Amino acid sequence: MIASDQPAAIVYLGSKKGITNPPGNAAYSVANAGIKALTEQLEHDLRNATDGRVSAHLLVPGYTLTPMNFPGMHAGAHKRRSAAGAQPSSGVPLTSSSLLPLRQ
Repeated sequence: MIASDQPAAIVYLGSKKGITNPPGNAAYSVANAGIKALTEQLEHDLRNATDGRVSAHLLVPGYTLTPMNFPGMHAGAHKRRSAAGAQPSSGVPLTSSSLLPLRQ
């Protein structure tokens, strides 16, 4: 990517828990905070090395229903929705607001 003359982007998938660090599930929050820090550092390094031609971004989709945060989830549970209207992980709509720009 750096050697090429073409514009390019690296997109990591993260979680809001890596940004807000709420109580509970510490390992998950720490792992996602690490992805956020890695993305920010990579964005800085790539911006300087390529004059902004190659960038790095963190994609933070909305809340998703998964067996990790709903341990009793079973087949057919995808028809349920939370009070906030979250959709199952297989149907989360992504919008431009899901991408967090890291450039300052």
